[in-house]
Amino acid sequence: MATIRTDHETGIRAILTRPVEFGDPRVLIICEKSVHPLLGVAALESADGSDVSSRLKLGPSLELRERRIRDGRLVPFSLHGEEEFRRGCCDVTTGLVYIATKATIFELDLTDNVLTPLVGEDGETDIIDGPGVDARIDRPFCILADGHGSLLIKDSASKRIRRVVLPPAGSPSGTRSPLVITLAPEYADNLWALAMDFAEPQRLYVATKSAIYRHDSLPYSTTPPTPAECRDMAAALLLANGAPQPSAEPPLLPVLLAGREGDRARTDGITGLCLGDAGGGGGPATAAAAGASAAAARRGQTSGSTSSGRGGNGGEEEGWVESTARFSHITHMLVDGAGRLIVVERETPDMEPYLRIVWPCGLVTSFHTRWEISGSEFAIAVLPGGWLALYAWEDTTVQLLRLGPRLTESLPAAAKGAGAAAAGLPGRPGLDGLAADLAALLDLGGDGGDTGAAAVAAAVAAAVLTEPAATADVTVVVGDRSFGCHRAILGARCEYFRRLFKSDFADSSRSELSLPDADPEAFSLLLRYLYCASMDFPPALLRPLAELADRLMMPAASHTAQQQLLAATSPASVVDDMLWAEGRGFGELLAGLKEYYLANSHRVLEEAPASLEVLMARSPKLHMELYAAGIKRARRAL
Repeated sequence: MATIRTDHETGIRAILTRPVEFGDPRVLIICEKSVHPLLGVAALESADGSDVSSRLKLGPSLELRERRIRDGRLVPFSLHGEEEFRRGCCDVTTGLVYIATKATIFELDLTDNVLTPLVGEDGETDIIDGPGVDARIDRPFCILADGHGSLLIKDSASKRIRRVVLPPAGSPSGTRSPLVITLAPEYADNLWALAMDFAEPQRLYVATKSAIYRHDSLPYSTTPPTPAECRDMAAALLLANGAPQPSAEPPLLPVLLAGREGDRARTDGITGLCLGDAGGGGGPATAAAAGASAAAARRGQTSGSTSSGRGGNGGEEEGWVESTARFSHITHMLVDGAGRLIVVERETPDMEPYLRIVWPCGLVTSFHTRWEISGSEFAIAVLPGGWLALYAWEDTTVQLLRLGPRLTESLPAAAKGAGAAAAGLPGRPGLDGLAADLAALLDLGGDGGDTGAAAVAAAVAAAVLTEPAATADVTVVVGDRSFGCHRAILGARCEYFRRLFKSDFADSSRSELSLPDADPEAFSLLLRYLYCASMDFPPALLRPLAELADRLMMPAASHTAQQQLLAATSPASVVDDMLWAEGRGFGELLAGLKEYYLANSHRVLEEAPASLEVLMARSPKLHMELYAAGIKRARRAL
């Protein structure tokens, strides 16, 4: 954990990271009235992340210039009256930055710090579609680059997304957006956050206060419209006075991935699952749009609203299992390079931020840590070196949390240096997750029959469990024990085995596999999880279970074991648990154990004083971190 205090008079509106190939500034901080580079970014890349807070600082405000539309002249830029910067984004395919004020969207070219207005007119807030010179925006709260030559924005108090088509490459300086157009569908509530997963297929996530929706394909063609097409659409909008136009065909409604409209709480659980369309192995309900029939089933018949069905509150269609996770008030989200959706929310009335993670395997979990930031409109950004930054509109502090050196934001393939994002992992939790994974494997549900967990379990039992010795086609040797298993089941439920069986390694085709240095009892329990979705883990095996599940790329099982270990910790064991979690890189578990330690430090001192000596000897850095956190907590209590 590290903290940057900007010593700036206004809150932070956006933090943007640009690919290193585009040069400095690498990280940009947008405040209410100014734009600044973050200096000392190289410290973020250090192996241990030590002394980050003292080496990072806010650079001087950029001397921005504006290109006037009427004559193309460059003049010093200034915000007029009550105008302010609100949000910003970076198009990582071009390195250009886009900043929204209350009434205008600017393009910022950092090679010469020139701002060019793309959409809107200073002081004229409204929601009007059309070419950039005629279009109007109203205090945008979200702005996102799609990697295909467009921006997506959400106006204040709006239930719909608007697309801003960017000027084609090579356009003359000062060219405005050729088209701003409102997209279908209309969501059930005011929108609060947008996020893009650039893995194939590219997906758009949209959040209201308490629900997250997922578009399994973008709600428009990724091929930028031609100038002639833009002119035709602009002409139609002009005749309609800029009012949103109906789509030529019913819109493809998004999946309600997690949460529920109007049900505001902070509860971990699983995402929505579509059992009948479970083939495709890309995470929960991803196959809902895999084929034409599934897509047609989700197309709205009349209004294009997300008020019901899979595009609404979920659970209303046969074969659809509603998400059990709940959100209090989502304010921002992003997708990382591993396909995880990282969400920040607040809980009224305490206005404290909470970090949630929607995993590709279908879990929704909370990241337990204590933030020292205040405000209401919390947001997050990924910085170099695997750091996650949390900031707020009303606060001048940036808090950094290192989720791992490999943490990156999802990037389009066209971006310089972009790597392929990881696909969703199998091994989804619970009976519904088991049913979804194995329904795909056994091709269940295609005939409209029963696709519930009971039917899947019966089919699995008939197919592979009635006579294990006769049906096993691979033996896994763990220590002095051998386990008869089935390649199809292992591949359907475990990413490690799926990759192994698809690889060209010599082991991939062998009838006997070995897992050296693994605990046989732990593997036996993980097999029960793979075959039966059982998570009845005995306390004595929680550590080897968590380690082995992490090694086998089974995040749901590993997370469950870690959470059970956190629930079972005590003053006598918490220090040893922290040292173990720190050594294994289990950051979420370690954060929860730290919170337990700080809340029960007096009991640790009374019941296990020797453990404090062990902590000082084995991890002085962790000891000092806890010591400092304890002092800060005591000061706040005064």
